[in-house]
Amino acid sequence: MSTLSGFPLFAVRAMNAQEAALALDWAAAEGWNPGLDDAT
Repeated sequence: MSTLSGFPLFAVRAMNAQEAALALDWAAAEGWNPGLDDAT
């Protein structure tokens, strides 16, 4: 893996549907009730 000043580089990308569903499940487990506008 390439590094920049000793830190690993990373990529930012949009979540796919499965990853978004998992994040919403985590939020619900913590008691957060996301609205439709929060998950888009």
